[in-house]
Amino acid sequence: MGDGIPGNPPGRHSGTGFVLPWGRRPRARSARRLAGLLALVLATGGSACDDSFTPLAPGAQRFSVWGYLEVTRDTQWIRIGSLRSTLLTSGDSLPVQATLEDLTDGEIIHLRQTTVRSDVISPLDSTGTTVHNFWTTVPIRPGASFHFRARGDVANSVDAVIRLPTDYRMEVLLGQSWNRTRSDSLVLIGLHYVAFVTATTVTVDSCGDASADQSYAPVSDSLSDPHSTPLFRPTPGRGCGPRYVVGRTLSVVGSGSMWPQGSGSNMGDVAPGNITNGVGFLGGTLSKTIPYENCDYASNTLNDPYCRLRYDSTTVTLMGRVWDPLCGNPVPRALVTLQELEPRAPEVAKIRSIYTDADGRFWMSALVPAMHYAMTVHRNERPAILTGSPGQEFYDYQTTVVFTSGQQATHDVDLLGHDFLLCPTR
Repeated sequence: MGDGIPGNPPGRHSGTGFVLPWGRRPRARSARRLAGLLALVLATGGSACDDSFTPLAPGAQRFSVWGYLEVTRDTQWIRIGSLRSTLLTSGDSLPVQATLEDLTDGEIIHLRQTTVRSDVISPLDSTGTTVHNFWTTVPIRPGASFHFRARGDVANSVDAVIRLPTDYRMEVLLGQSWNRTRSDSLVLIGLHYVAFVTATTVTVDSCGDASADQSYAPVSDSLSDPHSTPLFRPTPGRGCGPRYVVGRTLSVVGSGSMWPQGSGSNMGDVAPGNITNGVGFLGGTLSKTIPYENCDYASNTLNDPYCRLRYDSTTVTLMGRVWDPLCGNPVPRALVTLQELEPRAPEVAKIRSIYTDADGRFWMSALVPAMHYAMTVHRNERPAILTGSPGQEFYDYQTTVVFTSGQQATHDVDLLGHDFLLCPTR
């Protein structure tokens, strides 16, 4: 279906290997959200009650541990903090040795320590405390399990088992007009535990480009494969006239074990943590980002309320730019449409559509290799007061395109304007 805002067409790479047109912002935001949630463990001092912890002997040290191993990240970070006042001065290293043991082959990874003042990490933190980060650049593979161990001046080591998810696939089901709820759905195949699901929407209006994030309640299911997370596509206005969606992405942070969602605002409850002889949480994640695009059937399929878009190694991606050669300007808010000409029976032809952004660029994926598409580029924002002028602002551009398996195709378009047009700032 479409995005349901004025001016949008009717109806609707990353950990997956796709090249996303807006860089890696969605994944970065998911990572910041991930870190922010875990940081609350330290913000509460790990002090929330957990009756499973046995009090340590007087004089013994106790640690909070939090972090996550992320497959797509080149450096892994685990933060260790002391829950008891020490004689350390600012900048001193924590007297702790931390390791990760690969539970498959027994390899021991020794983590290096870096100390950073908290106000360097967050300018809003004026406590002046020192943060102790333990890190490694050893690659982390999907499906691996690690035994984390930290030893300090305590009788018992601080331990945790970290499990990373195996590789997984994602499909997006886009609700059609005959679907009563008209809702969308994200299908996760080969992933049982989900930490976060976030959509990033890029729009253009008379004020220019803008982007916004939308978080969804993640659905974890330890028994069902595949399973789904319901989606919706809000597009809030900002008082700058009609808003055109020029791209959306979905970012998923998959987990190898149940992720602490927390039943209340105090993340010390962290559901509970998985640290032995300490407090906190260590997780293992594999993050992926895929497009969240438009798709409509050309006619009612009756039995299928969803248009299904698949993203794999055969998927075709098309990108390009729409240009006004007469004025030498990009053409924003032009509607680019691709319609399947000869769909494989018994499937109904799909219609894919997207608007160009402020720089005239467009991007579309999940196109089918060897399929012939009718491509149309249309823009008409001609003022209604010009009643004696030609019928629309630009002549439509039309052609037929076909792609090969896995192709990253580029198709730039010159859109010719009618004679009555001057060269406004578009």
